[in-house]
Amino acid sequence: MAFEYANRLANDNFNVTIIFLNDNAPHFLKIPSFFKKHIMNILTKRKIRWYPIDPKVKILSSTQSKAQKIIKDTDVVVATAAITVDPVLNDFKGTKKIYLIQDFEKWDMSPKELFRTYNAGFKNIVISKWLKEIVEQHSKNPPIYIKNPVDTDIYHVNIPITQRNRYTVGMLYHKAPHKGVKYALSAVSEVKKMYPNLKLIMFGSTRPPKDLPDWVTYYKNTSQRETVEIYNKISIFVCGSINEGFGLTGLESMACGDALVSTNYLGVREYAVDKENALLTPIKDSEKLAKNISYLISHDKERIKIARRAVTMAQSFSWDEAYSKFKKVIIGE
Repeated sequence: MAFEYANRLANDNFNVTIIFLNDNAPHFLKIPSFFKKHIMNILTKRKIRWYPIDPKVKILSSTQSKAQKIIKDTDVVVATAAITVDPVLNDFKGTKKIYLIQDFEKWDMSPKELFRTYNAGFKNIVISKWLKEIVEQHSKNPPIYIKNPVDTDIYHVNIPITQRNRYTVGMLYHKAPHKGVKYALSAVSEVKKMYPNLKLIMFGSTRPPKDLPDWVTYYKNTSQRETVEIYNKISIFVCGSINEGFGLTGLESMACGDALVSTNYLGVREYAVDKENALLTPIKDSEKLAKNISYLISHDKERIKIARRAVTMAQSFSWDEAYSKFKKVIIGE
């Protein structure tokens, strides 16, 4: 989301810079500080493969001298995660500050510390209604709700829904426990016992789990185009999330014509309605996830109906609308 907002602002003739906060980032490298910063600066200059960044957007490491000049000349700064709030407060003096709150990030800090970031004096933007409720309860100023959009010019149906193999399912792989991948994998494995023809396509940004069976195909660091191709190869997208701010891959998959089988975590409720455009189950319930996957495989007409409704629903998540609201916050309207 942050990258696309940056692209659209740059295309709208704003001078945009993405600064990666690398001052403390390479703590896991047990080498002298000078070399750590040098390595992180090199990595920052590398092209971001999984998302296309507009050439007009500058990308810098916070440890570079150029970044210090940018910081001094900045009119508006956007903090994109809880851990960026304090650096923004300390480095960007006298600058209009915006906080894009994309999740309840309790894996990085305690709830008490999160609530403090909500009261740092920034203009708070939230991406979902459940986050809006939390921030309203723990902030002096009401947040601005801008739901995550999806670019349906990119994420759309290329392979007709009716022509897809009902036995091909897909999912995102992520190591974070709150993503609930182990529940989704367990569910798909159970369905495989019922349907030997089942194939699973997974994609993610990390190494795949060890000893994947031959009926699972894994793609690492897929580009946006490659991800769209994956969505169009599968008939059912599976999500086992326990909690997420929004859950963008679920919406992207629906825009591409997949029938979504997901846990009923808070973020997914922004776009998924059980038995209308998706099938939802309680969190951490692999058995019911498996039941819903097998139901759609054995009831292909129902899969097609749900997938078509999902495509229609995705059209309402407009990037133009979201950017218009975001831009108003930037320029202060």
